Amino acid sequence: MQPAADIVPPDLALPDDAYAILRSRLEAIGCFQRQPGYYLRKTAITAAALGGVVALAVLADSTLIVLLSAIALGIMSTQFGLIAHDVAHKQVFRGRRAIAGASLILGNLLLGMSYTWWREKHDRHHATPNHVTRDPDCDISLLVLAPGQRSQRPRIVQAVVRWQFLYYWFLIPFQATGMRIHSTNRITKIRSPLAFLEAAGLLGHVALYGLVIAFIGPWWVALLFVVLHQATFGTYNSLVFAPNHKGMLSITDDSRLGFLLEQIVTSRNVKGSPLTDFVYGGLNYQIEHHLFTNMPRNQLSKAQPVVEAFCAEHNIPYVEEGFFGATGSVFSFLGDVPHAPPIDQPAMPQPSGPNRVAS
Repeated sequence: MQPAADIVPPDLALPDDAYAILRSRLEAIGCFQRQPGYYLRKTAITAAALGGVVALAVLADSTLIVLLSAIALGIMSTQFGLIAHDVAHKQVFRGRRAIAGASLILGNLLLGMSYTWWREKHDRHHATPNHVTRDPDCDISLLVLAPGQRSQRPRIVQAVVRWQFLYYWFLIPFQATGMRIHSTNRITKIRSPLAFLEAAGLLGHVALYGLVIAFIGPWWVALLFVVLHQATFGTYNSLVFAPNHKGMLSITDDSRLGFLLEQIVTSRNVKGSPLTDFVYGGLNYQIEHHLFTNMPRNQLSKAQPVVEAFCAEHNIPYVEEGFFGATGSVFSFLGDVPHAPPIDQPAMPQPSGPNRVAS
């Protein structure tokens, strides 16, 4: 089987300037205008919430309140991670120094993640989404995330991966911890002045985090606080990113489709609403984000109907599901893909109706 419906894409005969045409339509309605006020408010509110949660954890006498604050801190950590994501994509600042400075503060100091490691990994993902050998998000040692990948895994993983649709949900609480391990390994290999700033940021994060933990007692409550915080951070972060591409078209070197088509047919949207947009940080508009990475997140909902109409105009499948539908698709994909043969040719997701997959 294929992780998406097994139909070969027809010759869509897109005009050479199709991407430019779509971009011009979005420029005409102001989708690329800077949004400094929005990001200032967003950052200030998130910082205030983060500060309040930390104060609650330190000052509360109730163990239950302390542990609930750990969960809230995991949510706020992911929210700041989403802001850092926007910064790195030039949605907030244009200048390289401003982007690097803000990313070091948000990523290294606040979250304990290496900006350089994340940027390199994420840039590769955007350049080759769902490419079975080039997209780092398709290469997780304990999982099979592409057709034919099972044979490339160690024997013990090959034996248990049929159950990955179950154990995946027990792995994702460790995602944030894994990112920190990769971050630490990466900065030891950086040979530039940025290496010192990266290391200083990570050490600063450890110091600040340790200071907070030192005021939480007794020791077993502090330990539970750390476990709950990191598990919530990893779980929330994973649930935001998992529906974006898992179960969508997989790409190989022999089945490249060009930038425009690849960004659309390897991505899945989650239906937008004020709550969904907040929870996903705008990444529920994954198709629009992949096409125009520097578009401010609060403009993605405006761009969505224009992009969908463009896809309908050119008979390009446009996949959008509700939260439960998207999560179910990920669950089904994880169960099916270990048994899938290698890809011989590209397959497109089959839309219901003219161009849309509904939940």
